[in-house]
Amino acid sequence: MALTHFLSGSLSLLFLHHLLLFSTFRPVSGVGINYGTLGNNLPSPKKVAQLLQFTPLVKVKIYETNPGILEPFSNTAIDLIIVAGENRVVSILLLNFFCLFSRLDRSH
Repeated sequence: MALTHFLSGSLSLLFLHHLLLFSTFRPVSGVGINYGTLGNNLPSPKKVAQLLQFTPLVKVKIYETNPGILEPFSNTAIDLIIVAGENRVVSILLLNFFCLFSRLDRSH
């Protein structure tokens, strides 16, 4: 019993040692927040975008694909990560394709 406990602890320490030894540490390039739309007394997306410009936060993860929420962030230096459900991915890809195609078509 004691031998099993000792071996288990030794293997854990060996695993931790190798994990720390061979892992690559990368510096963090910025700090961000998660932005949700569920709640009471929430400020408008425009106010949130304005507020975040005066903070050191440079990344925002948004759990919404509503253009009214995304648009206020369009002319800011804030990086957006947009989380979309599986049912929205195809429509977002098609919309981006058609927007790109219409721009290319007008250039001729």
